[in-house]
Amino acid sequence: MVRVQKRVLPDDRGCYELVGDAGGVEPANRYLLYVSNLDRSPNTVRAYATDLRLWVGWLEGLTRPWESADLELLGEFVHWLRTSRSGRPDDVVTQLAAAPPGRNPKTVNRIMGTVFAFYEFHGEAGAPISRQLVDFRSTHHDYKRSLGRRSSRRRPISLPEPTTRPATLSVAQVGNLIRACEHRRDRLLIGFWWLAGLRVGQTLGLRHDDIDALKALLRIVPRTNPNGARPKVRETKTVPLRQELLDLYGEYVREELHGVDSDYVFVNLWGAPLGSPMTYSAVDGLVRRLRAQSGVDFTPHQLRHTFATDLHREGVSLEVISRLLTHRSISTTSDLYLHLEVEDLRAGLEMAKGAGA
Repeated sequence: MVRVQKRVLPDDRGCYELVGDAGGVEPANRYLLYVSNLDRSPNTVRAYATDLRLWVGWLEGLTRPWESADLELLGEFVHWLRTSRSGRPDDVVTQLAAAPPGRNPKTVNRIMGTVFAFYEFHGEAGAPISRQLVDFRSTHHDYKRSLGRRSSRRRPISLPEPTTRPATLSVAQVGNLIRACEHRRDRLLIGFWWLAGLRVGQTLGLRHDDIDALKALLRIVPRTNPNGARPKVRETKTVPLRQELLDLYGEYVREELHGVDSDYVFVNLWGAPLGSPMTYSAVDGLVRRLRAQSGVDFTPHQLRHTFATDLHREGVSLEVISRLLTHRSISTTSDLYLHLEVEDLRAGLEMAKGAGA
């Protein structure tokens, strides 16, 4: 049985690895250490490890060496992912008739992307799939490669994914969340997610020096934080802040932060260790409490989506939204927010009708 476990590297960085007797465990761990050394997010490395656990465990059940894999075998793996929710490579043939729907296309494509990257990393091992990937890349290049930009991300196996709109919250739901907050600190957290579109890691890494109240600007700085917060930016980004946020920040500093000696904006004020930067687990606990008290089943990322979707509906350009969200590419923004609801289309028609009257 192959499983995922966390380990600490000699320089105190966290990493994830596979544990088990399967033949693919050691090469999988070499790849996971490689992506950790590229400073990938721990959550990203954990997702890679979980994906490779499925692949390595499935091969173990078939008694197939990892280096013998080819595209035909990966096609069988895709079929198993689509028809089974199990983490074990049971006899799929006998389960097909009764098996519930398996993983969705988006999840399958993510898992396959990890497996392809794993074999590209181990290209020197001579696995048939590594050669097939090289051949596919050379015969299915796109215009980006011809311009000397990064190579195509096309893969020989990819399932069509249904278009989905990111989940958002209504103004009433956000109001319920804010009313459920007992402290200004928590309302300020909600505000940064909803009115500035920040990620959780970006808020937990904020320091007071990052906020320029006079110019209404916020700096998002890539740096190492003792609470493990990661801003997911490669260079410092500066974004504007709304006055409502600055007012709430001022109230928070005056009413709740007095006497607390910390460079960080969001710190532990009522639980130990007092004055230390808030952690992801502390935010998880807060989110659970707010769900129970407000009746709103939400995630912080849904508030970020709400921020972007509201701007999109107000006619703000995707380029501006992309920069506010600190996306690396505008294509990421357009993939998420370009799909309008029927009511958005109806509103557009009404505006056009009014303009022509």
